Amino acid sequence: MNGDKMILKFGLYSSLSLTLLTIITWGFAMIAVPPAGPYCPTDCMSYPFADILSYYPRDYYWMYLSVFQLFAYLIFIVSNHFIAPIEKKLFSFISVAFALISAIVLLIAYFVQFSVVPISMMKGETDGIALIRVW
Repeated sequence: MNGDKMILKFGLYSSLSLTLLTIITWGFAMIAVPPAGPYCPTDCMSYPFADILSYYPRDYYWMYLSVFQLFAYLIFIVSNHFIAPIEKKLFSFISVAFALISAIVLLIAYFVQFSVVPISMMKGETDGIALIRVW
């Protein structure tokens, strides 16, 4: 029974940290809305978005926070797996598998965005991202 209390407490803290990180990340993401697109009121950027560097690193803060949010999400899902009753373990394990897949895909996407894209823009590569371009 003592182990169950620890799992429940761990699940509670992981859900609270996930909630807090989600709210903070959302706040940072809302200040990173680019001045481009059909609903841009004034001073809009146009393709190839050469002046995107003037918004660096402010527009990337939410991605750093979202990496921590992904880890909190994985911890939360694994906690749910251990809290689930035995007859529901199959479904909770499937949710763990999908959570891992989505976390890996998002981590790769965020890594490319905040480590490759700004460097390519600094080098003046606005036609494509040279690091991930297939030759």
